[in-house]
Amino acid sequence: MRNLLLIILTIIALALVRWLITDVVKAVKKALSSSPSERSDGGGETTDGKEAKTGRLVKDPVSGIYVDENVAVREEIDGEMFFFESRRNRDEYIKRARAGQA
Repeated sequence: MRNLLLIILTIIALALVRWLITDVVKAVKKALSSSPSERSDGGGETTDGKEAKTGRLVKDPVSGIYVDENVAVREEIDGEMFFFESRRNRDEYIKRARAGQA
């Protein structure tokens, strides 16, 4: 009788683990999905319900981090457009350019 109870509890535990793993895999796939329409949380939409615009990724010359060009801090320097992840990085770049280090 005791062995039968252990077998039943083991089967239930394995079923719960399988269910948990399946649920986690689905959640990860959903989170990594690139299409906003596949997300149930409205990802990719602005608060007014309109689709958010995403642009190409541009590299910040100070930090080396890639930023969406639509949210990057822009600065035209000597006729060339530069994109920065923050005003701080922009100011640092301008400071270095004036000192001849950029």
